[in-house]
Amino acid sequence: MKLSVLLYILFNTALAQAQNLPVFVSDSTHSSEIDSFVFSKIKTKYNYLISYTAECYWPTEQLFYVLVHNTDKWKFYRLKVKFKSQDKTIDNILSTSKKKKRIKDDKLDSLFNYWTEVHFWELENDLLNYPGRGIEDDKLIYIGSTDGCSDKFEVITKDKHNKFEIYNVDEFQKEYPSSQRESFILGRNKFYQITKEK
Repeated sequence: MKLSVLLYILFNTALAQAQNLPVFVSDSTHSSEIDSFVFSKIKTKYNYLISYTAECYWPTEQLFYVLVHNTDKWKFYRLKVKFKSQDKTIDNILSTSKKKKRIKDDKLDSLFNYWTEVHFWELENDLLNYPGRGIEDDKLIYIGSTDGCSDKFEVITKDKHNKFEIYNVDEFQKEYPSSQRESFILGRNKFYQITKEK
């Protein structure tokens, strides 16, 4: 049994590398999959999917920037999702629209290589969202923030789903620097640069 599992992992890793697809560890829950727009609405159409969005409370529209891979090609889309209200749940969607955008393979190679370099694929949500910092006598200061946005990346394959999500990452990084948040910000900014969305 252990041998078959090991062979399965090695086969999928080799397949992903042969297709220039990043390898990652699945770290999702059933509830996070149910709440995910890209997991529920887009996942089944593609072999590999990477999505980024910034989710803010007040707007009733949300943009998703989505890289998808099927067979041997990458494609890049910008999805606009309109909600009936500020409740951004799947059942509350009013309409969606999609626009295809250009992106070159060498740009994606640069992005994935950079994400590997800054350990973006190894991020952990618990560490990303740790809200405190240490002071003297083993005490902690906890930092709060309001009226911000959550930056969210999702990586999805046929059998894996990982989500990196953090609220007000830039503000928290200024107040309480951490290597995890630094990696997230570097990875997000590289995504902006490659996709020219900022």
